[in-house]
Amino acid sequence: MTLIANNYCWYYIVNQNLSGQRFSTWCNLKKLKPSVFLLLFSIVYSDHTNFFIMGFWREASSVILLTKSSNVKNMKTVCWDSFKILCIKRSEINSFLPNYIVFPGGTTEKSDSSLEWTNIIPDYMNSNLNINIIGYNGNPAIKFVSDNEPGSIPKYLSLRVTAIRETFEECGILLCKQINHEIAENSGKANHLEIDSIDKWRKLVRKNAINFIDLCNQNNCYPDVGALHLWSNWLTPSILKTKFDTKFFIAFIDTPVNASPDGIETSQMSWSTPDEILSRFIVGIEKLVTPQFYELLRLKQFISIKELTNFARERSIEGCEQVLPRVIATKDGYLTLLPGDGIFNYFEKQMEIQYELDKPMNYFNSRVMHRLHHTDEYLPKKLIIKNYTPKCRHISPLTTPSDSKL
Repeated sequence: MTLIANNYCWYYIVNQNLSGQRFSTWCNLKKLKPSVFLLLFSIVYSDHTNFFIMGFWREASSVILLTKSSNVKNMKTVCWDSFKILCIKRSEINSFLPNYIVFPGGTTEKSDSSLEWTNIIPDYMNSNLNINIIGYNGNPAIKFVSDNEPGSIPKYLSLRVTAIRETFEECGILLCKQINHEIAENSGKANHLEIDSIDKWRKLVRKNAINFIDLCNQNNCYPDVGALHLWSNWLTPSILKTKFDTKFFIAFIDTPVNASPDGIETSQMSWSTPDEILSRFIVGIEKLVTPQFYELLRLKQFISIKELTNFARERSIEGCEQVLPRVIATKDGYLTLLPGDGIFNYFEKQMEIQYELDKPMNYFNSRVMHRLHHTDEYLPKKLIIKNYTPKCRHISPLTTPSDSKL
């Protein structure tokens, strides 16, 4: 019996990458209670039990929304501060990362993948919208983006719907388009759609995500999924209790929208250049976590919004690498190892344990480095990149402080 349970559990959990809703659905079909299944699995595969004890990564989406700076007259202007980014500050009542600066976004809701969207989003919007995520070492706790749930729209659509809905809830910016019978060429740029009773709709959507479908139906519009370009995919380190698998999209809007925080999840919002945000972080005015810190430094590689726009559109069809950082406690601080780092694979068991090593950070230097130094578990201090080439035709960030413009 144990041998049967052994093979059965391992095949369906690991080889089939069963997770989340798919796991529950499979248990129901087999008339097996998930609690019983997990008990069998924990007995047979004790080394992997922490995948479940620590919880799954919850799917989430975020938008890096950019606009031209007010002093820039056209998209061709070459200037280090030629674009600004919409950033929000999480309210202090949040249990996860209170008072941190983040990009708009949040977790997926069931209604984001509803088949009702097929009657709202035009068919021609599906072209060139693809997410080709590179899986992370077969980790069974991480859901692959290609795993579309039965009776749901494709992930490449639902994740964009999530990002657009969450941006509306948190900031009041509605990245939607009016339904038009004429099939116009997608410009690749986003627009804020003004609708009647927008504040009322914002409260309704925040109360229940399914109201976003009603918003679109009653206002003859649809989420502008074609304006969101896949940019990156970050996962919360496995040692943390609250974990998210977040797909970051990038979008461009011609003029900044006078939006406002919702006063619940978000307390402040602003349009700022990457340098402005990073400068406030460095002097301790604001707090950033690794994904935002890394992506802001990556955006500093582009000297114009035109250059960034073209790169994002062309690169997005390549998909992106799934990044699950590994945090190592050293004698003089924390190391966050990223995929591609020369010693990244030496700490592959961080799914089960947290490494605490009585050695200084420089003891772990290697020929290839793709890592961050931290003074504590959350706040990054310095990005180190050496002999590293990113996958999926992406671009490496500027590192700090030597080649930064700060």
